[in-house]
Amino acid sequence: NRVSDLSSLAELEKMLWLELDNNQVCDLSPLAGMKELKKLYMENNRVRILEPLLELTRLEIVQGKGNPASSSETLKLVKALPKCSIKVGSFNKVPTRRNRNPAP
Repeated sequence: NRVSDLSSLAELEKMLWLELDNNQVCDLSPLAGMKELKKLYMENNRVRILEPLLELTRLEIVQGKGNPASSSETLKLVKALPKCSIKVGSFNKVPTRRNRNPAP
């Protein structure tokens, strides 16, 4: 696929699931308003910056193998979304029972 510009998705605030695998996406900022998004599949793109996802607290899965995002960029996402299964670049983090069910 050849999708590179996600700006046409910016108004889709109620989106629950999005598959962007095997495209040429670099900029995730149009997704920042998708507060209901639960699943994001974006393998094999050109994503380096994950910051637009930090406020998407309903995310349960982020699949992004094959992207050039650094480990430090991915760690920011892990800290912001401790209950989310995150696989970006060479980084792989699946929540443990402990971080899925934090103590009250």
